[in-house]
Amino acid sequence: MDETKKPQNKKMIDPELPGGFRDALPEDAIAKEAMIEIVKGVYERFGYDPMQTSAIERTEVLTGGESESAKIIFNVKGSRDEADSSDTSFDKAQDKSLRFDLTVPLARVLAKNPDIAKPFKRYQIAKVWRGERSQAGRYREFIQADIDILGVKSPDADAEIIQVMYETMKALGIDEFMIRLNNKEEALKLLDEVGVPEDRTMATLIAVDKKDKILPDEWADEVAGASGLEDEKLKEYLWKISGENLLDSTSIRELRQKVEAFGVPQKYLIYDASLVRGLGYYTGTVFEILLTDLPNIGTIFAGGRYDGLTNRFSKDSTPAVGASLGIDRLYAALETIGTIQKRKTLVQVLIFNLADEFASDYARFASATRAYGINTALYLGDDRAFQNQLAYAVKKEIPFILLYGEKERASGKIEIKDLRSGKQESVEEKDLAAYIKTRL
Repeated sequence: MDETKKPQNKKMIDPELPGGFRDALPEDAIAKEAMIEIVKGVYERFGYDPMQTSAIERTEVLTGGESESAKIIFNVKGSRDEADSSDTSFDKAQDKSLRFDLTVPLARVLAKNPDIAKPFKRYQIAKVWRGERSQAGRYREFIQADIDILGVKSPDADAEIIQVMYETMKALGIDEFMIRLNNKEEALKLLDEVGVPEDRTMATLIAVDKKDKILPDEWADEVAGASGLEDEKLKEYLWKISGENLLDSTSIRELRQKVEAFGVPQKYLIYDASLVRGLGYYTGTVFEILLTDLPNIGTIFAGGRYDGLTNRFSKDSTPAVGASLGIDRLYAALETIGTIQKRKTLVQVLIFNLADEFASDYARFASATRAYGINTALYLGDDRAFQNQLAYAVKKEIPFILLYGEKERASGKIEIKDLRSGKQESVEEKDLAAYIKTRL
């Protein structure tokens, strides 16, 4: 053979993902989809309608010219060949980016469609992307499950969002959690009471936000350095935001009363003056859910009031309140404490493929069970050996196997085996689907 015509060794490509990204094999994807279905069920039960937005937005839509937002986004770059010939800017990375949340796209849609009936209650469950440092429960690609009420100033809307958060946790089988409450105006009022200069306000709030991330002494030093407070004033402020102060403000007390009237037990509602994250964004109440069993995992469900939603895109100011559930972070938390129920497959019945001559029978059986709502698969492997098909079914943890060959054809019945109990029975074809359905 001519040496020059020998096939060249092809370089193997490393199959690793970039940091902060993950694949989900069926057992994780099935469990996560089950979680999402539960969340959707709660949202829809409270009258929220689904909504979808584009994964790609114009970069200026996402950032609004803010440098901080620009630091975390993933830019999108394409070729001229991929783009519409009239869109000559598609190949410029800075022109388009992946969304980093679901709220900015919502604001854009609302501004573009001013005739949407208000109140507007929507939910969206979708992936977002952020170029942040990945850590436990936090990834660069993740799923958010958002709910929002738009066009309502009443605190009843705030209370309903908190009620939905509570009901979502309960529906997911989670009982050990707390709902922390605060108010932007109250947080700023505390700073004013203890004499923090206006030019130190944001730095102080940033320091306060580190409460759950560093040691108490380090946190106190951070707050002192950022605020410039000393001695008694510092002690007073630290006490008020330490969590030891249980005297909530008038606005928080009224909110708690509304939420309790909606059926949320008081024990879950915690006033926390140190809850200050997002105060550059929120305009009123803020709230978040922490798992008491896993406080280090961080916030899993958070939100607040952010009036002026559409100001970036329109002169009309729209009041809004909402919350976002981090599906991936919650999944990681529940996986840690062992409450995730995993399944290796959604297949409920596997029809063994014992011989080609029975192909039409197998197809008929599969059609009958599928029409009955039973997830049915025909074994498609090349190896037709009974033991190999059985090993496959056992490994996949498929509940039922269906056996049909010469013996079954002669008897006019089908053999059904429940791999969970080991019980095997002969069933007439007319009873096949009903037999399996009643035992799933």
